[in-house]
Amino acid sequence: MATDHAPHAAELKDLPFDEAAAGMLNLEHAASLTYEALGDEPNAQAFFSVMSRNPARIAQLRHDDEHSGRGSHGGALRPGEDANVVVFDPTSRWRVDRTALASRATNTPYDQREMRGRVRALVVHGALLVNDGTLA
Repeated sequence: MATDHAPHAAELKDLPFDEAAAGMLNLEHAASLTYEALGDEPNAQAFFSVMSRNPARIAQLRHDDEHSGRGSHGGALRPGEDANVVVFDPTSRWRVDRTALASRATNTPYDQREMRGRVRALVVHGALLVNDGTLA
């Protein structure tokens, strides 16, 4: 699993394909798209393996990784360490609206697409960054 976040200004994106700046917005809807791609009845184990455990393993992140100078990495939650947690609601349905994206750019091929599943909360290094699906 990989995501790209390329917040180019509209004048750099609203060009013929081979002239436009590369990349697109994906971070805000990556979890929903991944959940959908896993099929009609995705299970939590498969979803979190694709979105969290496997990328942490590939990047060789471990809970005791001292190179970062931060707390938990790679899926470990321990008392006294920074929390990195995603709360994902698989029952949520929502529509992508390019005018309501948190990014400064609005170039997304998913504008007005109905999505299944949504990140409800995001805690990074113990700080709440997303609450009820919006930036905190």
